[in-house]
Amino acid sequence: AQFYRGTLRRGQMLETESGIIILGDVEAGASVISTGSIVVLGALRGNAYISGKEHYIAALEMTPQKLKIGDFKYQTEDKQRGPLYGLLYRRRSLPAKIQPQMAYVENNSIILKPITNELLNAR
Repeated sequence: AQFYRGTLRRGQMLETESGIIILGDVEAGASVISTGSIVVLGALRGNAYISGKEHYIAALEMTPQKLKIGDFKYQTEDKQRGPLYGLLYRRRSLPAKIQPQMAYVENNSIILKPITNELLNAR
């Protein structure tokens, strides 16, 4: 896997032909495209795309606009209502405790689950 240090801002795109570990945030409107797994040691508020369904996306704060793993897509309701709605909604109602999550394909759909020892041992 490769490392990227910094925050990806709106309009920026990071593309790699391997897995990627991002030491920073992926803000709304930014995108990460990878052939391998994506790990964000920060907030994933933008878009993440992986070409193979055997890989995963993990983030310390998982509030993405869009995820795509293989042919499977996940899009938040906020994005469907428009970019400004998501920005305003998140600022007013942040969860009390943010929990790291992992997204992966199971039974032909993208599943988001909190990262636990049980999940890591099962994968």
